[in-house]
Amino acid sequence: MSDDFLEIRDDTVDVQEIMADIRKSLKERGIHEEDFPNVLSFAGQGGMPGESIHDDMLTINSEWEVVADRPITSHRKVLGPIIVFFKKAIRKCLRWYINPIVDKQRTFNAAIVRVINSIKGSQDETQARIAQLEGEIGRLQQELNAGDTIRRMQAVEDNIRGINKGMQKQKEVSLITSERVRRIEGALKREGHIENGTSSIPEVHEVQYEDADIDYFLFEQMHRGSREEIKDRQRVYLKYFEDKEHILDIGCGRGEFIELLMDEGKTDVKGIDLNDDMVIYCKEQGLPVEKIDALSYLKEIQQGEVEGIYMGQVVEHLSPADMVRIIRMAYEKLAKGGVFIAETVNPMCLSVFANAFYVDPSHVKPVHPLTLEFIMQTQGFRNVETIYLSEIKEKLPQIKGNGISNADEFNKGIDRLNNLLFSNQDYAIIGWK
Repeated sequence: MSDDFLEIRDDTVDVQEIMADIRKSLKERGIHEEDFPNVLSFAGQGGMPGESIHDDMLTINSEWEVVADRPITSHRKVLGPIIVFFKKAIRKCLRWYINPIVDKQRTFNAAIVRVINSIKGSQDETQARIAQLEGEIGRLQQELNAGDTIRRMQAVEDNIRGINKGMQKQKEVSLITSERVRRIEGALKREGHIENGTSSIPEVHEVQYEDADIDYFLFEQMHRGSREEIKDRQRVYLKYFEDKEHILDIGCGRGEFIELLMDEGKTDVKGIDLNDDMVIYCKEQGLPVEKIDALSYLKEIQQGEVEGIYMGQVVEHLSPADMVRIIRMAYEKLAKGGVFIAETVNPMCLSVFANAFYVDPSHVKPVHPLTLEFIMQTQGFRNVETIYLSEIKEKLPQIKGNGISNADEFNKGIDRLNNLLFSNQDYAIIGWK
């Protein structure tokens, strides 16, 4: 048997048309379709028979060839040879008529076998591809389910982090409040309002709104940042005080910069502040801090007594007149070669007004860096310089210039907006005497 009958592939075969021709040809020969159900029904129905297809394919591929010269035999012992002789003679006489029919049938059968093998091969390939795709779909579904699980786990983790953050915030507030109560209790004891476990709280009078005060210590704990965060930001100033010994911190707050200086081995360091809670807190931390305003303290000390003065986040709390007086007095009291640093919020960065400046109700007004620089120069400071700090990472994105004629001009505008909106949150003016 030729291998061509088993391995023919033709993507252009029209199965329905071929089967219609087969049925027509068989009908013309008096052959009925029901005589060959496994061969003639599968194409019209769109699929091969299920369980018997393998056996049918073996039969088709082994029995397709029609042979005219079949063996002639006879079971009769006496007449058998005579019958065989006459049958062979008759067959030989009819060969001219039978052989063309047999040859045509053989050709027809071979064509059918080729078509069936081709269809079966295509079906096998299709089923294999379907199985492969089903496997891919299953794998993708598993990945999708795993992804959903991961996303759900991520969502749960985010919720847990949010809950932990809220709990941590509440814990901080609770600790700060407890600290606040302890400080108030200590103050009352010092003033004699609590003795031997009994209390004698002074009478509370009605307070006018303009005289009211907020718990500024609690406010800074919640909104300015932790002491470690502030210390990290202030490390940039240490280099200016490397060769200085007697250093004053005006408006020292929680004492972060004093602690930094003392960690650097500075022993002659002093901090002043007007907030009772800040002063008490610093003293409890073992920091040399006194409650006094800047002008009063500077008037008391001798000229040239201090070698360095740091005033962080203070000028925005002052009136313009008090700001000028403190800077003038600082210049007078500094030793020759002494340094003065004033840090404040940067009004050239507009986002600070939404996120920083107006959060603090004790702020009076922002001070432009050119204004502060001018005041320091006119009060005698030399080599005045300005540094910008706390860069805001959030920026407006630029566009790529692919096919856009004015992309450069647009991006320049974006740069100007970023400089105006998201530059540096703070700046510091540094001057020497």
